[in-house]
Amino acid sequence: MCIRDRCRKLHNIAESVVILDEVQTLPPAYLLPCLDVLKELVACYKASIVLCSATQPAVQRRNDFARGLEDVREIVDDPQALAVSLQRTKVDVEGEMTDAELANQICGHDQVLCVVNTRRHARELYCRMRETEGACHVSALMCPAHRSQKLTGIRQRLKNGRPCRLVSTQLIEAGVDIDFPVVFRSLAGIDSIAQASGRCNREGKLDRGQVFVFTPEAGIPCGHFRQTAQAAESVIRRHGDDILSLAAIEDYFRLYYWQKADPLDGKGILAMLQAGCRNGDFPFKSVAEEFRFIENEMKPVIIPFDDQARSLIQALDHCDHPASVARRLQRYTVSIYPHEWDRLLAGGSIELKIGMFPMLVDETLYRNDTGLATDDPNDRDPESLLI
Repeated sequence: MCIRDRCRKLHNIAESVVILDEVQTLPPAYLLPCLDVLKELVACYKASIVLCSATQPAVQRRNDFARGLEDVREIVDDPQALAVSLQRTKVDVEGEMTDAELANQICGHDQVLCVVNTRRHARELYCRMRETEGACHVSALMCPAHRSQKLTGIRQRLKNGRPCRLVSTQLIEAGVDIDFPVVFRSLAGIDSIAQASGRCNREGKLDRGQVFVFTPEAGIPCGHFRQTAQAAESVIRRHGDDILSLAAIEDYFRLYYWQKADPLDGKGILAMLQAGCRNGDFPFKSVAEEFRFIENEMKPVIIPFDDQARSLIQALDHCDHPASVARRLQRYTVSIYPHEWDRLLAGGSIELKIGMFPMLVDETLYRNDTGLATDDPNDRDPESLLI
């Protein structure tokens, strides 16, 4: 759809209610352009904006943030009282843990979730405890169909009171309805810690669930994770008694936005629009190209996970409209880094179906317990995809 066609639909948003769920996930590099768009929708289109989050970012106008949103009000009458009444966990900050110590502590609980920051760390930690009863692993190296299957089994184990020791990346925090009595969370932003805490005592069966925040022995990955973790460490020092309080969360976002190495308009979008306004030549195309809300450099690999996936893969050779089949194959796709993708292609582990759809042909690289092996050619599953 071209820019012109998109603009023709803009009138549909007039006098509507715009809901931003999980608003804390707004990328900081696009924060100011996003806030200016929201202001424009309110002022000129008579829209109402609803910001939803358990960890509301500090985006309202104040003395140290003149570009924030004005006339913001809470929907609930007493947010503090509501936060206290919904508090279901106790959060303890444990400091640095080696993987051996962490695995030992995880295995000391019958039902426990551990959330780490990277797929590699999740796999390495899981491999330490692979032989422990109830040990399981979920990450984005599993295709969505596989993850759904795994989560169904995990929920059943929890429901039946059986041992369940799950190691996962942060994908478990994105709207997954799952409930553990104990959660370990690798140090990250306060919002991520809150999301992990939301998977602990979720149904309120306990007086308090237990959340442990730890620093992994390998440290925090560079970039986003390190920036959020540094802001979180400052908040932990100042709000150690309750790092998920409303005051701590506001403090975290104010600090995080303030210490960002990149500006809150990292792509210079507002400057482009202001220049266009002065010259009467608005650079809509350039702005659209620069504004990538989700910057994804990952490359896909189609996994022949089950009979349905294999049937769809075969259909690619015979259908007139392969794009429609490709959409159905998204449930069987894993995204990996370009250098990993290139290595698998060069090694003959993946091939391009009809010249454009990358399919895994070396099925020994896909394990039932850890998904696609991208960085260790020896991490192969002798039983391939047998579930």
